[in-house]
Amino acid sequence: MSDFFKDIKMDRVQKDMQPLICDGENIVCLPGLRIDDRYKIKTSTRMVAEVKILD
Repeated sequence: MSDFFKDIKMDRVQKDMQPLICDGENIVCLPGLRIDDRYKIKTSTRMVAEVKILD
């Protein structure tokens, strides 16, 4: 993740504020930035979880 944050030029304050969605062991996504390919919706997807982040 450190390289990803560096590549998109995210400063330390932004990094500290960035939420993470995890499944226990893996980072599923960084909301608004990126989702892990293993968790993307595909034609074979049977179940979807909707997550709302409230400010």
